[in-house]
Amino acid sequence: MSLGINTKSRSDARVGSTLTRALKPIDRPIFITGLGRSGTTIIHTLLSTHPNANWLSLLCAKFPNRPYLNRWLMRALDIPLVNIYIKRRFVPLENYDLWNFYFRGFGAPCRDLFASDVDVLTAKSIQKAFSQLVTQKRSRLLIKITGFPRIGFLHAIFPTRSLFT
Repeated sequence: MSLGINTKSRSDARVGSTLTRALKPIDRPIFITGLGRSGTTIIHTLLSTHPNANWLSLLCAKFPNRPYLNRWLMRALDIPLVNIYIKRRFVPLENYDLWNFYFRGFGAPCRDLFASDVDVLTAKSIQKAFSQLVTQKRSRLLIKITGFPRIGFLHAIFPTRSLFT
């Protein structure tokens, strides 16, 4: 029987909603890959202007253990007038510092990275961190990676369904 009294404290309610929001799975991330000097930067910059694109900023490199800071930045981009300053100050980057934080050697591998290089702990930690980046509006993660091929590695972490289903 309920007497109309909320027995949950506000902090419990906030923590629960934050965790469920933060652990939203990444739906069809967009990876831009290629060799250096092949035009990937201009394509990445162009796609990052889309209102649903969520990209990695300098905050991810400076604070790789705090992905929520990049999420706040993405929310601020959706605020008129505030976004004018933010767009000049923060630009989309590759952010190998973030990748190296979760998988040492990702930024400068000595060979191609394959699906067999991914262990369960690495996959879960990267999925958890990247799921904290997306917002409700900016739900499509846009990531640029150049250099040695890492497609098998990325597919093992972010398995996606076919585009035709």
